[in-house]
Amino acid sequence: MGTDMPPLTRIASLLYEAVHHTRKTVDEAVRGHGVTVSQWAVLERLARRPGLSGAELARELLLTPQAAHQTLTTLVRKGLIERRPDPNHARIYRAVLTDEGRRLAELCRADSRAIHRQVLAAFDEDERATLIALLQRYVDALAALE
Repeated sequence: MGTDMPPLTRIASLLYEAVHHTRKTVDEAVRGHGVTVSQWAVLERLARRPGLSGAELARELLLTPQAAHQTLTTLVRKGLIERRPDPNHARIYRAVLTDEGRRLAELCRADSRAIHRQVLAAFDEDERATLIALLQRYVDALAALE
């Protein structure tokens, strides 16, 4: 990508590239543990918020209900989560991590953190703080449009 793009196009392009490369790099790392980055995202969310339903996971992770169901089914098959009936709603199942799911989520989290530490080492402390502040303002401005 050339630097002769208009600034707005360049910003959007760089944000897209950052997300793309982050996802690709983290996906390669977690695949070594037998999961995709999407599956790890579900494990990570359930580590923080056990007992979410498939619909809740879909909303929180911006997945289609079908994609959430497929991911949950795969994770159950791998023995990483269990789905338990909701005591108040016969048609709702709540997902929780198994011991193996918790262990795997932590391994993937450690790999992701190591990647991000390595990348962010290119910035000094002040630059990291500035990057965080600017990205937060960008996210807040986008959220205000919703």
